[in-house]
Amino acid sequence: MKSEKILRLVSLYRQKLIERGVKNVPYHDKVTLISLNHSLEYCYGMLDRVEEVINEEKITEAHHCLGFIQGIFWANMVYTFADFEKHNTE
Repeated sequence: MKSEKILRLVSLYRQKLIERGVKNVPYHDKVTLISLNHSLEYCYGMLDRVEEVINEEKITEAHHCLGFIQGIFWANMVYTFADFEKHNTE
């Protein structure tokens, strides 16, 4: 997936979190989750990290972060696998 597509998904996912009233918790790579709801807050912060690694041209890291975010969204019933297939192929 190209950088521009990843950034469009970051925007889409950020908007979804805003609509759900999720607060943005800064990204930390040594976080242990305290609740499933906290995982959405963590993902919100990870969206900022995805933008950073895209700017640093670290596409593989952006893909890893995006996959993690999508998994957490699925676990929290934000999107379905069919939704992700559509997001990833459009």
